[in-house]
Amino acid sequence: MLARLALLFVIVPIIELIVLIQLGQAVGFWPTLALVVGTGVLGAALAGYGADEARLIAGLRSNRIAEVLGYPGRAAMAHRDDMVVWGS
Repeated sequence: MLARLALLFVIVPIIELIVLIQLGQAVGFWPTLALVVGTGVLGAALAGYGADEARLIAGLRSNRIAEVLGYPGRAAMAHRDDMVVWGS
């Protein structure tokens, strides 16, 4: 199991890099960079919430988060030790 997981942590980034290079060639540098930065910001924002909260607010505009959760969002959206793990 550990070997599969280690292989996954090697294979997935390589595939991601190949896809990003191809995307950059197809649509250009700036749209590709915007996609990378945008998904990074989204991931950091969602990491500041628990898994159930993240499922509730995924895809919502920032001004609706307080309405859906019943309390305002966190002042600091993500900390370096926050991590949401999906799984069984």
